[in-house]
Amino acid sequence: MSPTAIHNLGLAPTVDHVDHWLRTDHGLSAQTVGKSLEGRDIVMYAYNHAQQNDSDETDDIPVILFLSLVHGNEVMGLLSLLQTANFIVTNPGPKSFRVLFVPFVNVDAYTLNLQHGQGCRRTNLRATCNNADISRCPTPTRDGVDLNRNYPIDWRWDDEDEEENAFICSYNYHGPEPWSEPESRAVRDVVLNSNVTAAISFHSRSSYGVRPLLIHPFTSRRPFSEMPLQDADRFRSWSQLLNKDNFYVAGTANEAIQYTAGGSTIDWMYSVKITPFVVEVVPPCDNRWCLSIGSQEVYGNMERYGCTGRHLIDLVTMGTISQSSCTQSTIGDLYSMKTKWATKWKSLRTQFDEESFMQILSAGVFLFLVALFVRYYRRRPQHTTDIEAEPEEGVELNSLV
Repeated sequence: MSPTAIHNLGLAPTVDHVDHWLRTDHGLSAQTVGKSLEGRDIVMYAYNHAQQNDSDETDDIPVILFLSLVHGNEVMGLLSLLQTANFIVTNPGPKSFRVLFVPFVNVDAYTLNLQHGQGCRRTNLRATCNNADISRCPTPTRDGVDLNRNYPIDWRWDDEDEEENAFICSYNYHGPEPWSEPESRAVRDVVLNSNVTAAISFHSRSSYGVRPLLIHPFTSRRPFSEMPLQDADRFRSWSQLLNKDNFYVAGTANEAIQYTAGGSTIDWMYSVKITPFVVEVVPPCDNRWCLSIGSQEVYGNMERYGCTGRHLIDLVTMGTISQSSCTQSTIGDLYSMKTKWATKWKSLRTQFDEESFMQILSAGVFLFLVALFVRYYRRRPQHTTDIEAEPEEGVELNSLV
């Protein structure tokens, strides 16, 4: 039986469908690495690629970790992780490595979102706000803990001057203490028990028309200048190699989006000697779920992000990127081009207020129409008089020129 085509998983694939696709269709092993707040399994999938000419010492084989759905409403991150898995398994390359996937970090919230058919829940399902009710979906709820702020590095740095009660009803609540949530502890245990070398955590931006992001530490307010030079050079050079086509806005969180978050997953990973990135995916629609678009088109749009994951394998194992390691379909190429042009258009609009922009646009359209009229008028055949129309008998026509 042939493997299920990736786009047949659907735009919001269930946990069971993804499990079957990774284990049965692609041969990955599965291991439960923790339990969610509501007792669901948090599962890690592993793929080992061993080459005979590489060292037999398993400790020397690099381990790369991919995460998605840290925020339960960011399904495009999940689809990007699945595209990464697809590219890796179908074209693993010449070097040995081990890859780990945790596709459903915030499995409770994602399950709740599936029940309501849209992304109403970002945080985990801990009841933190007295006025909140998780049954209020599909209205987004201000309750729960943001799992991407529940790690100990610079925890609460971005809001340390605020009262704790000011954040318990926030989308960005960091939790009562670092590691307070079972989901973040599961990721911690994977990292510490697996000798991880590098990582990508896939997230999703809210809508189309903005640039995708490739973020490296620091995500907090910590200045990048505090990073040791050798580490800083590696992050800068790897970012450039992963972004040769200038698809992403790359840098620290503050550089890329003028936004900071303390207690993040990748800042903690960096503190334990890992080279991690966040990839912020841009959905091909005006919301994070895109259920009104064909699945083949959406998965094609996620190919560019899957290539980033596949290229990270090259960087870790070879120190460079093989362009043959990842080939996008026509849909993927068109999406990459469309995303860049749409972003440029939106960027132009944001430089002016709405009234000024419409005035400039109207002036541009007027000048374009004038140019068309002038072009037409100049090329139009000129009318002549009756005398000019008929040359005298016996006179060559070209002598009248």
